[in-house]
Amino acid sequence: MAPQVQDALASIIRLLAPVEFDPRTVEADVSIAAADLMIINIAPHLMTYLHEAAPKVRVSFVPLDKRTMEQDLDDGSVTLAIGTFGRLPARFLRKTVLQDHFICITRQGLFDEGEGLTLENYINGQHALMTLSGDFTGAVDQALKRLGYCRQVVMISTQMTLLPDIVAQSNLIATIPAALAPFAQRAGCCIFQPPLELPSWDIDLIQTQKSAAEPLGSFLSGIVQSILEKHLKAFPPIIR
Repeated sequence: MAPQVQDALASIIRLLAPVEFDPRTVEADVSIAAADLMIINIAPHLMTYLHEAAPKVRVSFVPLDKRTMEQDLDDGSVTLAIGTFGRLPARFLRKTVLQDHFICITRQGLFDEGEGLTLENYINGQHALMTLSGDFTGAVDQALKRLGYCRQVVMISTQMTLLPDIVAQSNLIATIPAALAPFAQRAGCCIFQPPLELPSWDIDLIQTQKSAAEPLGSFLSGIVQSILEKHLKAFPPIIR
């Protein structure tokens, strides 16, 4: 019954909602759940925009916990979730805004300029893994296993934005989303194309149908979608 109830509520809200929605006068608290990589890319642009367009809207950025995400969206403790998700119940609205892919980063001078990051170098190196699950294996290890290889993961981090600075000052190799490339460049890392074929993935915005039908929920998702498409769709990593 949940999808039908959500649809009915959304229809009622659309009928009762005022014709005019002026974000400048709205006083509200909203919450966005996302990994730190998304938050650091979105927050500066979103808060700058809201300062002018909706100065009385306050934003909480919270870690994305996929185990509780559906309940958090249902009870309103999270307004909008950003990330990569599997199948979702019909009561949720999904907007796919961009596709990300892997790049590799190392410190300057770890490999000869002419040689670059070969598969042999990659397999023989020590790796830092970025993971939200806390496991020492990920999509890269699955791809290597299919080729009959494995790598040595010596460090994991659930905080993605820490990795560029760590890699820039160590002998570690990290395979990271291309959305993190600007931070890797600022840290002074070398950026390489991965020496094996790796999957890409969608970045989605998730909210309840009820939230999407409300003026504030629609306003927030529209602004966040615009920011993601403008500032992340064409990240220009210098790949060697």
